[in-house]
Amino acid sequence: MDYTQLYSLHTESDADITLCVIPVSPQDASEFGILKMTQRVMIYVILIWLLFLGADGASQFLGNYIASPGLSEYREHVFHTLRLWGFVIIVIYIFISLLNIRYFERADLVFVGIFWIVLHFFFLVIYSHYRKRIPWIVLFGDYDIRKGRLKGFVLLTQLIAPYLLGVWRYSITRRTNPNAG
Repeated sequence: MDYTQLYSLHTESDADITLCVIPVSPQDASEFGILKMTQRVMIYVILIWLLFLGADGASQFLGNYIASPGLSEYREHVFHTLRLWGFVIIVIYIFISLLNIRYFERADLVFVGIFWIVLHFFFLVIYSHYRKRIPWIVLFGDYDIRKGRLKGFVLLTQLIAPYLLGVWRYSITRRTNPNAG
């Protein structure tokens, strides 16, 4: 394939980025790595992320007023992160089990994890900074592992757990039922 015309167009227009696309039929889409996630699954993905958001708030409330009001700020941060991490793992496992996601749809599972991270950044971090006026240094402070902050592990879990649990679930299904898809 000759990219000279594309490169010329890119440099002449002084573009920061140039995207090239070609039309593809729905039947050929999977061969190009194009995701074919159903609307139903996408709605579940968004609803589950909203559930994560609510769980974050509930965990903070639980820690501040019920479970550990006398703990130091750092210990409460650790307990909050562990509560949230456990909740995320359980919900993702239930999500994968109920939707019967099979191994061959692993690209969808990777997309789900990336989508949750993007939602987290735009709706939690951007909202908190621009609407609540929380400084960036404070917002990203909860994710600084070098300072003992653990919230980054929850994000890492949201990113990779759909894929890992999907592969694990598929392997169990294949062992118990070799004819499963």
